Amino acid sequence: MSLKPRVLLAVLLASSLPLAALAGTPPTLFLPEQAPELRNLAQALPETLAVEQIRQVALVILDDASRRANGTIAQAQADQARVAGLAELAGNDPEILAIHANLLGIEAGLETDLIRVLTLAKAGTRALDQLVRDNPDNGGVLLQRALGALHAPPVAGRIAIAVADFRSLVDGDFGLSPAVHAEMQVLLGRSLVKAGQKDEAEAVLKAVAAGDVAQWAAAAKTMLADL
Repeated sequence: MSLKPRVLLAVLLASSLPLAALAGTPPTLFLPEQAPELRNLAQALPETLAVEQIRQVALVILDDASRRANGTIAQAQADQARVAGLAELAGNDPEILAIHANLLGIEAGLETDLIRVLTLAKAGTRALDQLVRDNPDNGGVLLQRALGALHAPPVAGRIAIAVADFRSLVDGDFGLSPAVHAEMQVLLGRSLVKAGQKDEAEAVLKAVAAGDVAQWAAAAKTMLADL
């Protein structure tokens, strides 16, 4: 899963951080091999789609937007409109609304007008903070805020939120599979490194490196070699 919203400027601190040991639902994810089918579903949107499938379609739209080279504001706004429609189709599902909020960050990264950058950044982070406050047991909402905070620029002051949110996902009871739990640990390690907490990052990454989830053990070992 990749997310690189390029919010250029916003000094926005959350008024509250999630608790460290929550219990709730796991985040919705998709496998790379599912992406083509999900893109096709995004075009057709059959009425029989389950909410989880709608979330996956929204995630693919966000993932594609974050990877797009030389993206345009028009494309970012079109993505937002599509995901807003998906959220409505899913009964204003909070996880999809969180995905929409991160798409605002991507548009902010494409803007050149400072006022517009600040407006979009504030709208996105406020929406994510409110969604976490309203849905503290929703792992998908927590993950979207964590990813947005991890990839925000240092001036945004959001890295402490990324650390807290990933720690909540790792330590809480969100029903994560071993593979997803290892992935969240790696993301927590990345957040700790960015926050300048390298000793804590090393401890987290060593635990993953010693685990039996090969993909994330390898990623953790690579990160440890760079510390």
